Amino acid sequence: MGELILCCGGIAALPYYIEDADLNIYSLEELCYYIENFPDRLDMDFWNEELCQWLARELSLSGLAAKIRTAKQEFAETAEVVRVVLEESAYFEPEGRREIVRQLSEIEHKDEFERGRLKADRFLKNHRYAESILEYRKLLQQSLNQSFRAAEIGNIWHNMGVAAARMFLYEQAMECFERAYEYNNNPESMREMYFARQYVFREDDEKLPEEWKDQVREALRQAGEATKHIAAPREEQIEEWKKRYRVYSRQ
Repeated sequence: MGELILCCGGIAALPYYIEDADLNIYSLEELCYYIENFPDRLDMDFWNEELCQWLARELSLSGLAAKIRTAKQEFAETAEVVRVVLEESAYFEPEGRREIVRQLSEIEHKDEFERGRLKADRFLKNHRYAESILEYRKLLQQSLNQSFRAAEIGNIWHNMGVAAARMFLYEQAMECFERAYEYNNNPESMREMYFARQYVFREDDEKLPEEWKDQVREALRQAGEATKHIAAPREEQIEEWKKRYRVYSRQ
């Protein structure tokens, strides 16, 4: 079930367009939603004069617009501006507001590599797999010009493999996990490489421990058992679906 969030403030007649996300927002609550889901895109350029004017004109939030302008004039950090905005809305509970501000503050005080890694990890956690792979590739490019521990590079490859596997790109996932193991020597990366290999070649690899093969065989057996209980739709049901589709497509 989804969660209904009631907007307590005004609804804009004209939306504010956020170009980076190709998104129109109509309320303060929708701005808070953007803050929650795209924290990596919230630099001080985001809090521009155009946004301040929109808040004042469309949502009658002149006070909030003034606070944002003041924060920028005082060279406040992004986390402080976000705190001011979140406190203006009932979108979050106090603990939720504090956690978002804490995360943003943590990001701002890390070096470029760490910020990039947190960004990529957040994409992966939020199921934005293609974006996470792009960010992990940027980190690998950085590693060519800087000295990183082999385990760090291996973990990046591992997470790329996770993202690829969740997009059903098992051959790419297998290659990523293999590269990961070359760097981090982590049995988990080797095990995941074997799992992905099953989808690509459907064959055993004698170099891997037998207990890992047993885990895969058991998972495949359980999947096969589960699909037996999924009944195919009857011909009558399919015809009924077709009729409904024709009716709705004419409306």
